[in-house]
Amino acid sequence: MIPTTCAAPGAARFLSPSPSPLPEVSAEAWQRFCTALEVQKPGAISPSGGYGAYDLRPARLVELGYAERGPQVRRGARFVQTCTFLPPWTEEKFLGSYLAQLAALRQSMKRYGEDLARGKIERPQGMSLAGALSILHRGGRGALKGWPEIFSDTRQLYEQAKGMF
Repeated sequence: MIPTTCAAPGAARFLSPSPSPLPEVSAEAWQRFCTALEVQKPGAISPSGGYGAYDLRPARLVELGYAERGPQVRRGARFVQTCTFLPPWTEEKFLGSYLAQLAALRQSMKRYGEDLARGKIERPQGMSLAGALSILHRGGRGALKGWPEIFSDTRQLYEQAKGMF
């Protein structure tokens, strides 16, 4: 694993920045972006079912090969999608490893970045790459297609990240 300065709230920070998985993005900009996407403690599961510091959603973890689709479960007033982690991962191991969460985020952003560059996903005109990636991270392709109509938590993440690169 590559040391990184993108550390979870309260976690010890490493000394050297992690290189960006996106060729046009500097290590420093990538670090700022990672920090902006940290929304909860590494061991947490959000009310919407997102795992770890970056609130990685079950559907994306399935796409990345970390898990398989699980059942929908009731959390409070809504139903959320779950996932079952695939070996060598378990929910406990993934939630207990900030570096695994960072690796999943890197892989996710690299794939989304490649899809944007190839035109597989269309970036709204005038939107920064960081802004598009933050929306994709929070809400997937559907959220970016729905721009500018997005949920308030997605808009908050977008506002934090837009223009970073």
